[in-house]
Amino acid sequence: MQKILWRSQCPHQLCASLRAQPSHRMSAGASSASEPDEGAAPERKPGARKRTLRVTTPPLPESVVKEMKTAVGVHLGGNAVSWARLDRGGSLLAWDSVDLAASTRRAHPTKLFQQAMEMKQLLPPGDVYVLEDRASGGHQSQQQQASLQSGSQQLSAMLLTLINLDSAPAGGAVDGLFKQRVYFLRARLSARLFRTMVGSERVSARSVVEDMLSPGGAASSSGPHRPAVLAPPALVHGYRSSADARQENLCRALLLTMTFLELAVRRNPEAISYVSGQPK
Repeated sequence: MQKILWRSQCPHQLCASLRAQPSHRMSAGASSASEPDEGAAPERKPGARKRTLRVTTPPLPESVVKEMKTAVGVHLGGNAVSWARLDRGGSLLAWDSVDLAASTRRAHPTKLFQQAMEMKQLLPPGDVYVLEDRASGGHQSQQQQASLQSGSQQLSAMLLTLINLDSAPAGGAVDGLFKQRVYFLRARLSARLFRTMVGSERVSARSVVEDMLSPGGAASSSGPHRPAVLAPPALVHGYRSSADARQENLCRALLLTMTFLELAVRRNPEAISYVSGQPK
């Protein structure tokens, strides 16, 4: 087992370190001469000053963009965890979904931590892991939203900690803390890119994914943004033979990873125009 060495910090040093962290808010009124946040995609309006589209929290550093070979998108559903591992060229390397033993809603922190450890063992290796920021939505009551988000956020935080600490290099951590390998995609960015949202409600993503998986489907589609996915037949068969609910979870994981690659890594101008609502 790899040893993880902690570097202790006194409270004053820790507070100073936290205060020094950069803000990840969208700089809507930034001057065109100002530099955008590292890892953010530029967003322009005709005749308007340059803005920065926040894609991930924290921003993806240029060093990670250059060195990254694979990304694993992780979708945490209420009763299942799903993931999709792709390389930067769009080849699907791993794609699976596993039911959770118990719902994350109202689960005790000790149970959530046990689930986080089990997830960590199941996830495939990757240079970067991507989750989605949570957003309130739909017709759920405020109490239902608070209960679901609380459990999911706690589970996300635990999983983030386990992955980042597991990646700490022997002999010390990066920048005195750890090497950041977990990034949160802005809420609903994937739904905006692939048009899987009507109003404030998500709709099925299966038709979108089927276009991307079908031979020539992505290239011939006249609909919304459809980047190509190179998927081995075994993974495609496993997806198509799954129950509807499992297919939806697999779709969410795949589109999450594809959105990250398109906006944060490739910075595809067409993809940026879709999420910003502006023509290319």
